[in-house]
Amino acid sequence: MANAPAHGAALGVREFGAPLNGSAGAGWAALGEDASTAATNPAAMTRLRQSEFLAGPQLLVVDIKFDTAQSSFGGGNGGNAGGVVPAGGLFYVHKVNRDLALGLSADSFLGFGFEFNDDWAGRYHVTKGEIVTAAAGPSIGYRLNERWSIGIGIFALYGELDQRAAINNAITDPGTPDGEIRFEQDDWALGGNVGVLYEARAGTRFGLNARSKAELDLKDAVRLRGLGTNLGSLLSLTGILGSEVDMEMSLPRAVTLSGYHELSDKLALMANLAWEEWSEFGQVGITLNSTTSRSFEQDRNFKDTCHWP
Repeated sequence: MANAPAHGAALGVREFGAPLNGSAGAGWAALGEDASTAATNPAAMTRLRQSEFLAGPQLLVVDIKFDTAQSSFGGGNGGNAGGVVPAGGLFYVHKVNRDLALGLSADSFLGFGFEFNDDWAGRYHVTKGEIVTAAAGPSIGYRLNERWSIGIGIFALYGELDQRAAINNAITDPGTPDGEIRFEQDDWALGGNVGVLYEARAGTRFGLNARSKAELDLKDAVRLRGLGTNLGSLLSLTGILGSEVDMEMSLPRAVTLSGYHELSDKLALMANLAWEEWSEFGQVGITLNSTTSRSFEQDRNFKDTCHWP
């Protein structure tokens, strides 16, 4: 039996309701076959023969389960922490003339979410974690000649983070039920992408798209509830109670090289080679502001990812 390595896309969302979902996104920077290219490679908008609007609603069904044989704090597996998530995208390309196209897109670059039952074994680490993003912006594509097209786009990114965990009051206040700590933050950021399309001959083309990183600055007061009396007094003395958390998070840079080659009227080969800088996303800067400010960096040891075809 032979084993092959698996390369993930981390928290990246490449399924946003476009027709290319049917081919797992293969060749997406070189296709230029519908209005979703306003997001995947603005240079390929020049291939469209006319103006086009595309709406792609979809549902993602997430199944997350945790198995545990034993737990120091008791509790079960937490049930299915996933659920049904609405997703999709909206895209529009306006053909000004044969060589010039303008585009608009609204979709999501990354996202993740889970919520375990209150009594699950890992409740003191996390009970709920949710990262939601939405991006929208204009783009422009221009055909330089019969073979080369270029494109550029900018986007406004909205990001929201919701994290919750149980607090073990029993350590300092025996018999007291669990409390809860919660961070709920959101922010806006700007980013951009550039694209190139090369049409070697009819039915064969290559596309390259590069997306910049976008910095989110998430701020929220520490929200604690259900604290035991002794634990509340201890946290008040340390300055944690009532403090503000300032967390920096980055949407990672990404580069995608795609190829498309028609074998016949009904058959084509499509492939991607993509890189995403998730190591940058995993380095989270945190500042705790109370009577004094304390800053540190949490490295989650994320690795950059590559995926193909």
